[in-house]
Amino acid sequence: MPMLRSLASKKQLLDLALLAKRATGKSILMQLLEIITLRRGYGELFAFEYYDFKLYDDRKFPDAKKHEFLGTRTETKVCQAVNSIHWDMIEEDKLMTYAVLTGIGLPVPRTFAVYHRGGRYFAPAVTVTTPENLADYLRNGAPYPLFAKPAHSSFGCGGFALGSLDRPADRLHMVDGTSAQVDAFVAGLDHVGGRNTIANGYIFQELLAPHPIIRQACGTISSVRLLVLLHDDGPRIFRAVWKVPRKASMTDNFHHGVSGNMLAWIDVETGSVQRVIRGMGREREDVTTHPDTGERLMGLRLPDWETLLKVGLEASAALPKLRFLHFDIAMTDRGPVIFEINVEGSFDLVQLPAPAGLYDETLRTFLARYATDPAVRRVHEKAVRRLGNGVPPGA
Repeated sequence: MPMLRSLASKKQLLDLALLAKRATGKSILMQLLEIITLRRGYGELFAFEYYDFKLYDDRKFPDAKKHEFLGTRTETKVCQAVNSIHWDMIEEDKLMTYAVLTGIGLPVPRTFAVYHRGGRYFAPAVTVTTPENLADYLRNGAPYPLFAKPAHSSFGCGGFALGSLDRPADRLHMVDGTSAQVDAFVAGLDHVGGRNTIANGYIFQELLAPHPIIRQACGTISSVRLLVLLHDDGPRIFRAVWKVPRKASMTDNFHHGVSGNMLAWIDVETGSVQRVIRGMGREREDVTTHPDTGERLMGLRLPDWETLLKVGLEASAALPKLRFLHFDIAMTDRGPVIFEINVEGSFDLVQLPAPAGLYDETLRTFLARYATDPAVRRVHEKAVRRLGNGVPPGA
C-alpha cells in the first residue's frame, strides 16, 4: 500500500509538471532543478508546494521572489524562533484561550457547557461529566443553536454546528443538513477523525451569527486569519486572509483545499477583498462570486475592519512572549469575536491567495531582530541582505 501511494504521488507530480509546461513552456527538467533549489532554500518547499504556489511561473515570481515562499517544513522553526514554548498552552487549549482573553476584556464566544469526564470547570458554563448527563443537557438544557468543538483540536476537527433539536424524533439537526440521534451523537464525541477528542473536554458554545454583510456574501459565519508581529514598540498587522465558507459548511476551515471552502486575500489597509481562490494543485482556481449565494466577493469590503484590527492588536500586546501570532477573528452581528489563537498557523493558508510569499522583507527583518537564538538571527540577517538584493540562496 505505501508503494501504491508513492506511485500515485509521483503520477500526480508528473501531471502537475506537464500542466506547468503547457502553461509556461518551462521544461520538466528546469522545473525539477527549481524544486531541488527551493527545497534547499529558506522555504524548504516540498515538490507539491512548488506547484500549489505556481512558482514555475517566472512572470509572476522572479527567482528571488520564489524563495520568499515558506513551506510546511518551516512552520514550527519560524514560529518557535520568536515565540516562547512556555506560553503555548494559551493557544493550544481553547478554554485557556477564552479564559485569558476574557480576563483581558476581549470578545470571545459565550461558552454554555463543558463536557469532560474529570469535571473540568469553566465558569459560568455548566460542567457535564457523563454521556448520560450530556444527552440530558442536549435534550433539556441546551440553548440552540450551538457550536460544539474539542478544547484541543486543529483544522476544524470535531466541530459541529447544531441547529436545533427535534424532540419527538430525539434527533439533532446540523447546520449542514445532516442529523443524528442524541445518544449516537454523544457516543461519537469520544473519537472524531481518529482522535481522542474528549481528553481535554468538549466545548458547547454559542453559534455566532454573521454580520449582515457576511451573511449576504456567504450565508454563514466566517473569520479572518490575521497575522500580527509584536515589536518592542508594539504590535503591527502583517497579513490578513478571509476564510470564505460554503453556505452549509460546519466550519470555515480551508483544510488545504479539501473542505471546499475558499480563501480571500485582504488589503490590510482597507479591509477589501483583492483575490479569492479555491482548491489546490490542478483544481485550484480563482473565484469572483460565491458559488452558493451568487454574491460578488471581489472588491467586497469586510465589516468593522478597523475594530477587527484593533482586537488583534490588543490581543497581541497582551501576550508579550508570543511575538508572531495568527488570530482567527469572526465577523459577527455583534462585532469582531476571536475564535482562536494559533502560534503555528498553516503557512499555505496565507500564501495561496497572496501576491507574494510570507518570507518578505518585513518578516525577514523581524526574525533577524527578534529570534532568540543568535545562530537563527544570523540566518535571517543573511537572508535580509541577499534576498533584499535579489540574490537567491546558493547564487
